[in-house]
Amino acid sequence: MLPFVRMFDYGNVAPEPEPIKDVKGAQSFCAVLMTSGDLYVRGVDSSGCFGLGNNSGDIVTTWTRTFGSVDKVWVGGSVILIQTYDGNYYSSGDNKQIGVSSSVVNTWTNCTSFFDTLESDVKEIALSRLSISVLLENNTIWSSGYGDSGQLGNNTTTNVVGRFVQSTIPSGVTPEKIFAGSVMHSFIGTDGYIYYTGTVQGTSTSGNFTQQYKVYTRNTVTSNAALVYSNSNYNSIGIHTNSDGTNTVYNGGQQQYGALGNLATSGGKAYGAVAAARQPPGTKLNIGEGSPFYATFVITSSGIYASGLNSGSTTNEGTLGIGTSTDVSVYTSCPLPNPDIDMNKVRVICTNRRTYMTDGNFLYSTSAVTTQGGPSSTVFVLDDPRFS
Repeated sequence: MLPFVRMFDYGNVAPEPEPIKDVKGAQSFCAVLMTSGDLYVRGVDSSGCFGLGNNSGDIVTTWTRTFGSVDKVWVGGSVILIQTYDGNYYSSGDNKQIGVSSSVVNTWTNCTSFFDTLESDVKEIALSRLSISVLLENNTIWSSGYGDSGQLGNNTTTNVVGRFVQSTIPSGVTPEKIFAGSVMHSFIGTDGYIYYTGTVQGTSTSGNFTQQYKVYTRNTVTSNAALVYSNSNYNSIGIHTNSDGTNTVYNGGQQQYGALGNLATSGGKAYGAVAAARQPPGTKLNIGEGSPFYATFVITSSGIYASGLNSGSTTNEGTLGIGTSTDVSVYTSCPLPNPDIDMNKVRVICTNRRTYMTDGNFLYSTSAVTTQGGPSSTVFVLDDPRFS
């Protein structure tokens, strides 16, 4: 029996813990932000990005608190950027990836003055593996960091450090939400179209199925409203609302291991709708984010569905969370740890060796590979910093 005071407040049931505010996944690490402001990290401490004073490449196998009073968090390939409740920015890791400086630091460093140079208040920030883009309240986009793939959108392939450069947006277009993945930055405009710059998967049907852009360019394949979009190392995936109001999964890029859920296991596919027969069931709500390795995830009102690489005893075994360690080439249901999960709140966040899932209250993960921390499992199981 619970103590009387707790019974009075909650009945004979212990209260749920404070919700999770955000989860971010990079290639080899994960960062979890609690609504309390506590930031936890786990995985490979690339370039000292955990802010713990570690050597670059050290592996942190247990969830470790690294900062408090954090309001927002973003991750790049080897850098973590945070904003605290008082509006200040701090970073740790390879600062060149966010354009702050050419230095690599392994402790949290105040970089507020860098963002103070922007001409308007910040609306949104997106980090790719090597670069940063900032959407301002005046609807302009400014970028910094590595630009060798055109991902800064300023019509060059030049790296930028110590300053922001303005990205070129088509005339008359207003960005509504920005995204970034691998070496691409993108936004969805108020017109519902996807615009991107950098190296983009699925825009070519030959070679490595990629194409490079140096300024923001509209996706010409679709003529419907985009809801969400992601571009990883090998694949693009998004959800679009068709003219009849139906949400449809679109994807493109390389099909190895069945990553695109269309039965193919080699070659590539131009960005477009997944065949109707291969669409996962239920209303399409969201997609996987972070850094998946030859895999894509779709979240629907019916559950989580995954396709692609799911094997390799030291690499990707069990990372799809479907209950086996076998690759699959069609979207396959992931057993849920709680049948009462509100699918509207579910997010799937990928790293190269482990896939995370949150319902806003708890954190779960799936992978049989434990070298970077976490339980061994081929389905999503509890893997929460508060209970590890």
